[in-house]
Amino acid sequence: MPAPSQEFIIAALKRSERRDDGPTQMGWRSADGRAFGVTKRDQGLHLFEFEPNGRMVLEGADGENVYVEWDGHAKAFGDPNGYMAAARAAGLDPENFVMTGAGYNDYTLYYRTLDEVASAIRSAVDENRRHDDVDRVKLADREFRRSLRRRYERQRIEFGLRRTEDHRQAVSEAHGLFKGLHSMLGPLPKETRDDIMSFMNAPSVETWSQVANYVIKGIGMTMWGAWSRVDSSAPRSIGLDEGWTTFPDPEVMRRAMIEVGSTTPVEEDAGWMYRGPRR
Repeated sequence: MPAPSQEFIIAALKRSERRDDGPTQMGWRSADGRAFGVTKRDQGLHLFEFEPNGRMVLEGADGENVYVEWDGHAKAFGDPNGYMAAARAAGLDPENFVMTGAGYNDYTLYYRTLDEVASAIRSAVDENRRHDDVDRVKLADREFRRSLRRRYERQRIEFGLRRTEDHRQAVSEAHGLFKGLHSMLGPLPKETRDDIMSFMNAPSVETWSQVANYVIKGIGMTMWGAWSRVDSSAPRSIGLDEGWTTFPDPEVMRRAMIEVGSTTPVEEDAGWMYRGPRR
């Protein structure tokens, strides 16, 4: 099915325009179920396609959401205009599919006008291909890539200096169990410290569940990661649909927090920060 006229798509985009807390958003959906989003940014209009990832959200017998994989996804994905029709033919409801959008980065393609956006949408639909939101000209520009590397290096140095200062401040100003501990945003908030002390004073599955994923050092060391660092029996993974059934001994966590708090940014970069468990 060919795409509607550019005028029709532009009018639909304008009708959908909204702005909540963030940038202005617009969207358009074709008759065969393809969906496109547009975000207004300082650089221009970012057009992206919402794509099905093959997962469906269904309601289980207990009322909870159940995620199911469609085994026909890989074959159908290569036919963008026919994907939802293939799903319906398989007895599936397209409304149940999980749709993924797109982020933006230094190589994101931006358009100047809604006319250009509508033209790009029409091309993607008429040619039955997924929309590509990567700026291929920038991607091939060596000088642009070199300028990015220079900027990334400056940011890396600045970030390292901030981490060093955060560590110094946390060592000199924090006390007791929290000496040397901090997040990416600075000292641990009072609520975080209070929750951690609630666990230390009354350890249980409930109090541990509250604090297990709190970041207590730098860019990623959590309470759970600190526990696994000093205790080989600590769980390394937990299923997405599972909860905690165990918790660390407070004295073990006390030792872990002191050890983590004394770790410098240089020691973090040695790799221990990223060897923690993942959920």
